[in-house]
Amino acid sequence: MALVISIIIVLLFGGWLYITIKYYDSSFVTYVYHWDYRVLRRLRQRYNWSMGKTPPDSYETFYNDSINYIANYLEEHHGFIESQRDRVYKAENLTRMLSVQQYIDYYFTEYERFTGKVYYKMFKDFRLGDYKQRDYSYQAALRKILPLAIKSSDKAFELFLKFVDVGWFDKNNGMYIIGNGIEKQHIGRAIYWICKKSNISSPEKVFAPFWGVNEGTVADWCRIKSRNPERTQQIDKIVDDIMSGR
Repeated sequence: MALVISIIIVLLFGGWLYITIKYYDSSFVTYVYHWDYRVLRRLRQRYNWSMGKTPPDSYETFYNDSINYIANYLEEHHGFIESQRDRVYKAENLTRMLSVQQYIDYYFTEYERFTGKVYYKMFKDFRLGDYKQRDYSYQAALRKILPLAIKSSDKAFELFLKFVDVGWFDKNNGMYIIGNGIEKQHIGRAIYWICKKSNISSPEKVFAPFWGVNEGTVADWCRIKSRNPERTQQIDKIVDDIMSGR
């Protein structure tokens, strides 16, 4: 009996270990392991309530209330997984993050749910220092006007933004930009891979109406059946480097 119980415990532990590694960015695993994720979820609720009032609270009021909430949370909730030192370090990071209103407004309002994936993306911007420099207002504007297939897919939207950041698409209206070495086939291969990696079919049907271009023309830019395979491979390498952040 003891052996059976031991085997069950080992299997349960192994299963949990697999889940935490394989699905580390799931909302459930993130919620269990990261107290700052739990705090951010609560602060997001408070932010949307605070800004939804008539008239809305000032950001300074929300910021001061948030700092007090974090301090009280540290005092009232003891850590089981993280040391107090790590918790204080994370609290200091949260304080720095909350000081940049545009960054907080974007991550607290532009996603339908504050998932584990959004949490990791938010912290990536923080670690890279982008949270102080990036213009989050244009991202919010683009999410409102881009084709539904793109703006409703976090992966497709994030990939599209990578090409906005390097000047392939206009940050104000999402229009393609030709020049400085960027040709229409670059644009076509970019949207082809954005859609392919996001499980979106027919990039020409997605983008042609948005840009006011004939579907056949956009399909030709995509070069799915390339007349010059070597050139297409060269462009695909550039596209892949941009998507990979290289």
